[in-house]
Amino acid sequence: MTVTRKDVAALHDQIEANRPPDYGVDLAQMKQVIAHLAKQVEVLGGRPVLSMMPEEHGQRIAYAGADATRNAVSALEQAKREFEQQKIELAHWVDQARTGEVQNRWLLACGVMGFLAGVTAGVIGVLEFGR
Repeated sequence: MTVTRKDVAALHDQIEANRPPDYGVDLAQMKQVIAHLAKQVEVLGGRPVLSMMPEEHGQRIAYAGADATRNAVSALEQAKREFEQQKIELAHWVDQARTGEVQNRWLLACGVMGFLAGVTAGVIGVLEFGR
């Protein structure tokens, strides 16, 4: 009997040692996470972007690319027009500067001519009236 009791006690210890762990808590947490993920997938599934076919995605991307290209071309053309306007304005300023330089030369030439005419008239006056 003692041997049987020892065997039963040893059997009980073996059963306790080989008992599988309690996964109940882990499974409950997994269930909550899965339920939360299912709600998120449902929300995402309602979005029109995700319900489109790949061809529709391709078309939208092509339209967006074409629109971006049009905007870039328009901005480039506007910049070109502004550059041309500034070029014309700068050319006008350069022309005015040249005109001013030419006018200054004419003024200097007229001044020199007037001075020479005055000196000549003075010399002639002295020669005529000085006699």
